Amino acid sequence: MSDGLLGYAVRVLPPTLRARLSVTGLPFYYGWVIVGAALATQFIAIGAQTGVIGAFTKPMTEALGWSRSELFLSESIAQLVMAAIGIRLGPYVDRLGPRPVMLVGIVILVPALLLISQVTELWQWLILRGFILAAGAAFLGLFVASVAVSKWFVTFRGRALGFASMGVSLAGVVWPLLATASIDGLGWRGAWALVAGVALVMLIPASLLMRRQPEDYGLLPDGGAAPTPQQRAAADLDYRESMDRRAAVRTRAFYLITLSFGLSIVGVFGILTQGIPFLTDNGFSAGEAAALSSTMSFFAMVTKPPWGAAADRWNPRVLAAVGFVIAGTGTAVLVPATQSGSLPLVALAMTIVGIGWGGNIPIHEVLWASTFGRRHLGAVRGLGFPFAAGIASVTPLGLATYFDQVGDYAGAFYFCAGLWFIAFFLILFLRRPLRPSAPPGTDTEVSVAGSHGSPPPDG
Repeated sequence: MSDGLLGYAVRVLPPTLRARLSVTGLPFYYGWVIVGAALATQFIAIGAQTGVIGAFTKPMTEALGWSRSELFLSESIAQLVMAAIGIRLGPYVDRLGPRPVMLVGIVILVPALLLISQVTELWQWLILRGFILAAGAAFLGLFVASVAVSKWFVTFRGRALGFASMGVSLAGVVWPLLATASIDGLGWRGAWALVAGVALVMLIPASLLMRRQPEDYGLLPDGGAAPTPQQRAAADLDYRESMDRRAAVRTRAFYLITLSFGLSIVGVFGILTQGIPFLTDNGFSAGEAAALSSTMSFFAMVTKPPWGAAADRWNPRVLAAVGFVIAGTGTAVLVPATQSGSLPLVALAMTIVGIGWGGNIPIHEVLWASTFGRRHLGAVRGLGFPFAAGIASVTPLGLATYFDQVGDYAGAFYFCAGLWFIAFFLILFLRRPLRPSAPPGTDTEVSVAGSHGSPPPDG
């Protein structure tokens, strides 16, 4: 099968260099290229969809005369659009791989960003950001990238996902600062055009580097010229005993993972989308608010690899519970810290939230892959994605409506903190269902470490 433009470019190179650039000719495992490409695509997709919106909130509402609930209605629409796409996208990622899916996303997302810079009416904003930009982000973002990484790793899945998901937090570090500075220098319209340019430059090479799964190239997950018997057995078992979406949706584990992490997304989205307005409403400058928001994302970013490595060694269910408690505590502390006007206290609260949030994505994705296997992961993950996105869709509009009615975000952020603790309670009940080849019986507990293969049946 032709690799298109990238394949042609590689074929015209000298044979020695061509071998080095091929999937199997690199001096290191190609799965780590997938990790790097996933980091880059998530940095852009999450940044363009969520990371910049806090910086644009006041400039756009003041310039266009919209309320915050009107502005954030686009985010609620976007989550529903991404949910609708996600439920159909998974099987295509399984069958075709992430590259063609992501290239379609580029064609949709970049023009949408350029057109957003020209909006004058609310309906234009809702169509462009709520529908078109969201569709492009769905083809490029966390769901597609995480499935790609999970197919290339089993033993080292947690740490690989930890590094790949750094792109999400990096978006939270860089984009608020970049957007705020761009708005100051170029105006909000010029800043949206700049986002489009950055997206185009980064997304094309990252998407072209993507591949479907290691078996297509005679490789095994996790790499190594001579995999150990344990690695080979873990990879074979993970693939052979994978559950399809029909079997997965009949398990309690499917709904516990979906609901608990769906609730946690509410807490994350609350701060990502309206943390900056909350801070500026309480007397912080736009620059201070952007820096404080980036503080949360910075600590989420640097703790992702340790969280992911921990998920390779210890029970990811327990790690998820710990992360939920940390993030919930930080969110609860954020409200009085913000109201006090103390920059150090807000920075401390943001740091706590960031540390807890850092484990959210790698542990979430490890739980999906280790619970249901990687063979049908795109289809199963795609079925769970709409449930979580549906929960998240009410967050931006709900918080903005609360602000429009009450004039403050305090109660809304306390509510977000409470959802973190509900997620903690739910995840404690998670057990891995028996895989198809196992004899019928009761659910077994999620494995503690390493291979993420199915644990032995009870009894």
